[in-house]
Amino acid sequence: MKRAGYDYKDPGASRRSAAARSERASEPEVFTAQRELAVAYATCARKADLCSIGEERENHCITQLRDRYGKALDTYARLRLV
Repeated sequence: MKRAGYDYKDPGASRRSAAARSERASEPEVFTAQRELAVAYATCARKADLCSIGEERENHCITQLRDRYGKALDTYARLRLV
């Protein structure tokens, strides 16, 4: 994460930062910053071989989006099984 320009104490700090920004998610700059943070986080997790953390974050995000995109997520899951 530091190589990508982020200086968070731990992964939890980066998540808290993203959550604080989500209150203003309608602002285009905030969405772009969140996306860049997510990419840096995922890249760091992959390079550090932290697959379990990546899977946990994916599950967390899916859970957060279930109310809004439940049918689409279910369709995606079914298509992955085919």
